[in-house]
Amino acid sequence: MDDKPRFKKILLVVPPFYRLMGGKNNWVQLGLGYIASFLNKNGHAVKVYNADHANKREDLTLRQVFEGYENYRAIVNDIGHPIWQEIRARIAEYQPDLIGITVVLSATLKCAENIATVAHQVDKDIKIVLGGPHATMVYEDSIKRPWVDYVVRQEGEHTMLELIRGDGLAGIKGLSYKDAGGEVRHNPARPLIEDLNSLPFPDPGLQLMPVMDPENNFGMITTSRGCSLACVFCSSPRLWNRKVRFRSVDNVVAEMEFRHDNYGVRRYYFCDDNISINKRFTQGLCRSMIDKGWDLSWSCEARVRSFDEETLVLMKKAGCKRIKLGVESGSDKVLKFMRKGITVKDVRETVALIEKVGIDLTIYILLGMPVEEPEDIEMTYGLLKEIEPAYVSLSVATPHIGSELWDIMEKMNIDFPEDLWTDYYAQSGSTILNKYVTPQVVDRFLKLNERKTVSREIEA
Repeated sequence: MDDKPRFKKILLVVPPFYRLMGGKNNWVQLGLGYIASFLNKNGHAVKVYNADHANKREDLTLRQVFEGYENYRAIVNDIGHPIWQEIRARIAEYQPDLIGITVVLSATLKCAENIATVAHQVDKDIKIVLGGPHATMVYEDSIKRPWVDYVVRQEGEHTMLELIRGDGLAGIKGLSYKDAGGEVRHNPARPLIEDLNSLPFPDPGLQLMPVMDPENNFGMITTSRGCSLACVFCSSPRLWNRKVRFRSVDNVVAEMEFRHDNYGVRRYYFCDDNISINKRFTQGLCRSMIDKGWDLSWSCEARVRSFDEETLVLMKKAGCKRIKLGVESGSDKVLKFMRKGITVKDVRETVALIEKVGIDLTIYILLGMPVEEPEDIEMTYGLLKEIEPAYVSLSVATPHIGSELWDIMEKMNIDFPEDLWTDYYAQSGSTILNKYVTPQVVDRFLKLNERKTVSREIEA
């Protein structure tokens, strides 16, 4: 017979990460935000604790992120550090009986463990749920960790609701757990939520701690879930089966109105993998924002070859100030290896169109693919000099678990410390698969931003 837990007070935690480097991430975390609102709507006491939030205006530059990783590693391995003790105090004050921790970046798995450790110092009976992309992709490893009681795979709204209200564990789809005898059980997967409009909006009012400057930090929003692309460096194809589910335009606009009217939000960041992939949707959203007459600004993620001039003109009129474009490389050879489905010619044409309309650009660059050679790196650098974007967001190729790059790495017999999750971060300097990506090369690319002294926060 299944054990039927019933939890009365839930705390959902975003682990600290940029804070450990001296920075911050004050944006509302959407994954936990949706779960919290869903649980709250169903009558459960729940708060979201963003432990990466810092009461400071200044943020890290990209160079400081690269150079701050050693500081991160030092703090993450020191359970006596004031940050972990602060988290312990917050848990003691709120007194939850269940804590859910999201692991979006594999590098924060150790942070999650530290949170569980200090939670159990407060109350050894607090149960720990692990969720997010990392826990989903490596759920077998995750549930076997002694400090983890449950793993919620993929979307967590319905699985968490059934868990906390005391439904029989064996019948909860999407859940991995340990039974009364300590045996690991993996229930069948839960179907993805088809009607995203059925979910309540993430409510910033459910934050455990007051957020500094809500007008600028409550603007992260998404119009869809999933991605249809197949980039080798991303785990999304396996996480979401290359399927995209959209909310309705009216539903998105209603959420923006909710945030604007209740929290004064005027700055938004559409963090979809590719908001422009559906032309009809994008144009409809822009027209709705224009009709509202809002004085706001927003930025978005987008793919090369996903625009036309009509859409871009509407985006600018609706308040779009910046497009963050996934270019990744200036070499057709490397782009083909990445399965980007674009060429350098496509990049130039898309950039020319965006510049013609007058929207600023952030260019994502990913160095270090196994096939990349010095001439490929030089082509990428040359393309950036030619484009002169407002910001270059530089990453070094990391074989994220669940990505095709992970499989390629194994086939190429590239030695990489599988268990060293702490180093699984694209600016760590420890995940370099390519000998040509030297500190000197990284320094050269970082200098492209420093003539403008743009911080990681400002460019978002």
